[in-house]
Amino acid sequence: MATASLVFAGKAVATPVISYVVNKAFIYLVNYWKAEDMESVKAEVLKMLPLVQAVFDAIDWNNIKEQSVALDAWLWELRDAIEEAEDSLDELDYHRLKEEVKARDEQEVRGSVLKLKGKLIRKITKHVPKNGMLKRLMESVEGLHKAIGGVKNFMDVVNKVGVVNQFMDYELRMKRNQFETTSRSTAIEVFGLDKEKDIIIKWLTEPTGNDPADTNLRIFTIVGHGGFGKTTLAQLIYNEKKVQNCFDICMWVSVSSHFDAPTIAKSIIEAISKEAPPANTLEALHAILEDRLISKRFFLILDNVWNDNDMDGWEKILAPLRIGGTGSIILLTTRMKSVGDMAGYALGLKVQHLKLDGLLEKDILMLFNKHAFSGLNIDCYKNCQLLGEQIVKKISGCPLAAKVIGAHLRDNMSYMYWEKILRENLHNLQLGMVGVMKVLRLSYHHLPANLQLCFRYCSIFPQGYRFGKKELVDMWLGSGIILQTMDETKTLEDIGGQCLDQLARKSFFEFTSEERDGVILEEYYAMHDVLHDLAQVVYSGECLRIEGIRSMKIAKTVRHLSVKIVDSVHLKGFCHLNN
Repeated sequence: MATASLVFAGKAVATPVISYVVNKAFIYLVNYWKAEDMESVKAEVLKMLPLVQAVFDAIDWNNIKEQSVALDAWLWELRDAIEEAEDSLDELDYHRLKEEVKARDEQEVRGSVLKLKGKLIRKITKHVPKNGMLKRLMESVEGLHKAIGGVKNFMDVVNKVGVVNQFMDYELRMKRNQFETTSRSTAIEVFGLDKEKDIIIKWLTEPTGNDPADTNLRIFTIVGHGGFGKTTLAQLIYNEKKVQNCFDICMWVSVSSHFDAPTIAKSIIEAISKEAPPANTLEALHAILEDRLISKRFFLILDNVWNDNDMDGWEKILAPLRIGGTGSIILLTTRMKSVGDMAGYALGLKVQHLKLDGLLEKDILMLFNKHAFSGLNIDCYKNCQLLGEQIVKKISGCPLAAKVIGAHLRDNMSYMYWEKILRENLHNLQLGMVGVMKVLRLSYHHLPANLQLCFRYCSIFPQGYRFGKKELVDMWLGSGIILQTMDETKTLEDIGGQCLDQLARKSFFEFTSEERDGVILEEYYAMHDVLHDLAQVVYSGECLRIEGIRSMKIAKTVRHLSVKIVDSVHLKGFCHLNN
């Protein structure tokens, strides 16, 4: 996600936030300040809001800097102006509440003497903010007016939308093709998945028992982060003779991000007949599919599935599959457990999940060595071997990282270069278009805007940090990144808790409950190391973590800062910060 992409936790609420700030500011200015000259400013700001919204709607939020460095700078300027206005309003609100509490305390001390009652009420209602506060508010409104005026420089972005839309379908097709998979594995040798393979094969081939709910159609999922071997494992299972002999029909469909019932129905039919179906409507496609599957025991793999919020879509996709024979099975591969749960809800079935947490260190090392020393005599590079063992410890069990970093180092067998890579953080390695972080970013881009912001915030914590639910939600609330929804019955604490629960269901956090003798000792959430690296990649310039005493320049865009220092003397270096 590009910088300033969530200026207001989602572009849909951008102009309402600005309008609210402006109107509230003028309530103070009209009541306590000579604001006649400011009316024209208010009118101009509100008049330009539709232009701001038009630019927000036209922006490619994933590539703002690529669109325009000036646009990126303007978005930060606009965000700064709005935050300054909000801070000014917060100061005035605090002053008002403080005076009200003070007056109420005085009333309690003096008792309910009637002759004082009117005086105290007047004191509550007539407290006047200090001129310095009102002056700051007026200046912040003028600054907001100036920042919003800059929108006129970016109307060409809006004018280009029509041209961009002409290429949208082409870009989507290119992305789908890039991540399309087949049942044929590209890996010559696979490491560390034997245990998981045996578990899935056992699920697929053993009798289901006497539970009638399990006899007709069952659903299993392989869940894991990007690059953790989900597709590779599914390919191993699909091509296992023991598995294929258990089914009348075996089908492989690469779903990716294009979740569309007619398209997926066509792909399933094509996987059966090896040719495109002679139909386009969903009714005709379902009829063909039911004709091919009726009473047939089938095995369907839906690879790389993302959708966990379209119940209607899932029901349309799965409806014709109910007609299959006893013992039919659907196996999903996905990054999010919630995807499998949604499919289960659509069919009214319980789903079994197998989670891939990464390879063991010995398996990762073998995979790394295979790519790093391919075609070489490994005994001639003893020093690099030792460095490789240390590099593998930083990969956190991710097969894709081992493959990509190993292949990268294969092109430079210098000991000094390997040592340099060892010192780098994983997220700093620029390893081409198929790099690890590019794959992991897909998970992030599929999050709703409010969850992206909550996830990015967690980059300020150290790797391996254990979050208590209340602790993390309170920090989100204190940082102002949880917004009230339309449902006013829910508190901000409730909304923050739901955000954390959603991130856990989507596999961005792992929930752990430790107990002994039936007594819960600790409950906490944690992020996998590779997701922590991802959070640091997508932090959008607004979050920063500093460890040790090293000096570094803190960008003006930073809003959330975590500092770990031993000597309080070093705190002086942060005294100039405003936010």
